[in-house]
Amino acid sequence: MKLVAPKGAQLLLDGIRKCLFVPDADSLSAVGDEQDTRSLRRAPKITPEDRHIDWNTWSANEIIRRHRVIGPLWNTATSHSDGKVTDKRIIWVSGFSKSSAPSALSLDTGLPFIEQSQDMNGLGLKVKTSDGALLRSDTAKVEGGGTQDACHVVRRAGMLRGNNISDRPTADQFIDILK
Repeated sequence: MKLVAPKGAQLLLDGIRKCLFVPDADSLSAVGDEQDTRSLRRAPKITPEDRHIDWNTWSANEIIRRHRVIGPLWNTATSHSDGKVTDKRIIWVSGFSKSSAPSALSLDTGLPFIEQSQDMNGLGLKVKTSDGALLRSDTAKVEGGGTQDACHVVRRAGMLRGNNISDRPTADQFIDILK
């Protein structure tokens, strides 16, 4: 590093002195005249709805990409407790990563489930996407609450009734498919 640093600094100074960073006139004309620039418009503003996961149409790659570009994604879950129906917004704070191994369970798209991790070091929350991939999320929160382990958040939101993760989940273990 000591050998190349002085030479790199000298090249940078020479480039600045010769104004090599200023674009030439030909490249500026590529934008066009005023008439061409009037047809340009700003990108639409990102709204909260752009972060609302559509499990039925978004692929695993699209979900991962959207989280990386526009931030934490969310969806609503309907829970039933004590005869009361409540919609809660679940915010997926940590985003998602593709699960390396497919689950032995036959699941519906968008329905979260908790499964023992492959290395047996804990539980993992997974969701099946429209393209059949499984996504894992580590942290989430119910809107207005603090960030916690995703498994805990899903249970606390009333999305799971049972804790038996070794058997195939039945329909009554889940409250509603995430909207």
